[in-house]
Amino acid sequence: MKRKTGANLFTIEFSSSSDYDSYKEEEEEEKKPPPPPPVKKHRQITPTRVTKRQVTLTPAVAGLIELSESSSNSESTSNFDDVDFNPTRTTASPHQPTSKDIFTIGDSESSSLINQSAENSPKKSDVDPNHKNTKNKHESSPKQNFKHEAISNEDINPENEKTKNDKNVNGLNEGQINLTNKPKIDYSVIQKPKALPIPIRTDTWPTYLITRESKMHLNGKRIFFSFFDGNKQIYAAKCKSKNAESVFIMKGKQVHLGETADAIILVGNEGSDFSLRKSSNSGDEIITVRIVPPKTPADTARKMAVTFFMPKDGTPARITSKNPGLNPDGKVEHDFEGHFAVSSMKNAVLVAKANGPNLVLIRKTGPDAIEIDVRFEHEDLWIFAIGIASFLSRVK
Repeated sequence: MKRKTGANLFTIEFSSSSDYDSYKEEEEEEKKPPPPPPVKKHRQITPTRVTKRQVTLTPAVAGLIELSESSSNSESTSNFDDVDFNPTRTTASPHQPTSKDIFTIGDSESSSLINQSAENSPKKSDVDPNHKNTKNKHESSPKQNFKHEAISNEDINPENEKTKNDKNVNGLNEGQINLTNKPKIDYSVIQKPKALPIPIRTDTWPTYLITRESKMHLNGKRIFFSFFDGNKQIYAAKCKSKNAESVFIMKGKQVHLGETADAIILVGNEGSDFSLRKSSNSGDEIITVRIVPPKTPADTARKMAVTFFMPKDGTPARITSKNPGLNPDGKVEHDFEGHFAVSSMKNAVLVAKANGPNLVLIRKTGPDAIEIDVRFEHEDLWIFAIGIASFLSRVK
């Protein structure tokens, strides 16, 4: 058998330089790192808010309609303008994150409401393209936004009526605001407390009359004093003479000299000191009256000082006479507040303080008569003793 020449031979073909260059470029491109993946843009998804409204129309399920925010925002104004409901806004506390929807429904019927509302809600493809502008319009208006976020305070399930009432009685939970139940204001707390009335004496202060009378008896001359409150004589007093060392005082119109009486005035220091005592010479001292002559040229009248040892409420412990002024004629002039008085050294105005109000006005109204006006709480016996001291004092 004859072998054919060149039957097992193969041909080697060399590529041209252009093919080699293209191969080299492809190899270099494979060595290059792959380009970074494009940055994915995160889509901002607005959560769907579910609102609940109670309408007067007979709804499909249980009288309530649940609408998502996307559909209810565009139709709420037209569909619910005539609906009568009480809005209650419930917001979560800013200090506690809301992990659950505040519109919680616990029973199976309520869950079916949510499922049905989800089926009836429009899909993404069915949403009006102009809805975005409508939503922005609602968000820009606080009043409209409040309308869509408002929910009824009525109970979703009648079984929860008792629980709701208990919550209304006990108050809302922390972080919740009730806009329908207005708080009742107790105006009695806000009102200012009434000021306590200041006790004011309605009747006028009394003016007492003390008279002096001299009578002759077989045993000598006697001096009688009478004390009147208006037309009523309250006390009577009697002493032997002007220089007597004691004066006996009795209630009523009759008085007798003796060792005891209702009260006794002891006279000392040559008619300048007077001590009123109970019943006898050794009785408790009630008041003292001291009358002294002027000490300086500035003193225009004699000085009188009265000390109370048994004062009442509202009685000063001590009163003294004011220094009277002089009129254009150079005569002593007391401030008797318009009351009548004749010129006498027995006249005096007594005060508790230097610039205080006038408390006692001693005015001579006749040859044997003195009137005394008193402006503080006192006993009639005290004023009678002051009048007797004014008569019997020999100080000028």
